[in-house]
Amino acid sequence: RKAGERALALNPGNAEALIMLAFNDVLFGWRFEEALKKARAAIAAAPNDAEVANFAGDVFRFTGELDEALQWEKRAVELDPLFDVNHSDYGYSLAMRGRYQDALDSGARALRLDPTFWSANDMRARALLGMGEPARALAEIEQLAKSYPGSAQEFELRARVAIAQGKPELARTHLAELQRLGRAGETVDYLIAIVQA
Repeated sequence: RKAGERALALNPGNAEALIMLAFNDVLFGWRFEEALKKARAAIAAAPNDAEVANFAGDVFRFTGELDEALQWEKRAVELDPLFDVNHSDYGYSLAMRGRYQDALDSGARALRLDPTFWSANDMRARALLGMGEPARALAEIEQLAKSYPGSAQEFELRARVAIAQGKPELARTHLAELQRLGRAGETVDYLIAIVQA
């Protein structure tokens, strides 16, 4: 935050500083209105910057502004179609709109660029759970586990698959792993809450 504020003091139109401060506002300060203002200012300052477009899409997604999230995640893909993160993040926004097959396709494009990009498997697993296909979601989780073993996302998703398959004891086992990670210092409280809900 301090570095971003210093960058803005030197150049009030610095799009990268604006978007990083917006990201900080939404994730760590829960200052949603401020985050949205900064994200929109960053886009106005650099509408053709793929990184700004991608992070703006994230800010919009995290604040529930899904139309803008889709618009700017799609723009990031158009500006830099060879960056796997852009495809995966676009997929998250598509999935949140219930466009699950489009999300799966976007994730597949990300995985063609980098077969070990765990976030694309994470997103695809979530889309498949949304489609009511836990067995297919589990296959994506297995791929995620190879690229990012022992991650909180792996255990959260495994628990959600177990719930979808009517296996509450298995879900509790995965929930216990999330709780263990929390005691070890990982920031997983929101994932624990998702599983408990």
